[in-house]
Amino acid sequence: MSATEWLALALVVVTGVYAYLTRGIMKATGKSVDAMERQTESLTRPYVTVSPMTIPGSPILFLRISNTGRTAAQALQLKMDKSFYRFGCDEKEENLSAFSAFAKQITSFAPGSELVFALAKASVVFADDADNTVTPRVFKVSARYSFGGHTVEESTEVDLRPYRGMHMCYDPTVSELEGIKKALEK
Repeated sequence: MSATEWLALALVVVTGVYAYLTRGIMKATGKSVDAMERQTESLTRPYVTVSPMTIPGSPILFLRISNTGRTAAQALQLKMDKSFYRFGCDEKEENLSAFSAFAKQITSFAPGSELVFALAKASVVFADDADNTVTPRVFKVSARYSFGGHTVEESTEVDLRPYRGMHMCYDPTVSELEGIKKALEK
């Protein structure tokens, strides 16, 4: 064997001994192994996030539910603590809490998946005579899901009140594209 091959072999042996000794030390302390497992889990698990959002150029408030983690959320169950009637329309079919995503289990919610629901125009939610039982300004969405033998239950309070009086942003690119579209239609 050449000198380079001997050095490579020596490096492999030293690395192996180092890994073996490090693992032994970690097993002896116990806490370090658990900490590494928790860290690995936190980096690879699903995270179902719930947040209100707006879209530039739209006066409508939306609710976004997404998996921002790296693995699928299995057996996802979403629940709302209050009814929210989309666009202030107090009819059974507009009750967001009765929609399929909240009424039925989602078998697998992949990483990067997103559900976006239109809630209502800000002027409807924040009207002086707005009915808080129809378009509540604060409500909770709970998520229960599994991954790798673990089950997680999380609850997120959705607070629409900070959006009151905000300036709805306009995307200049969208405005320009709309102008081009109108010009082309002529």
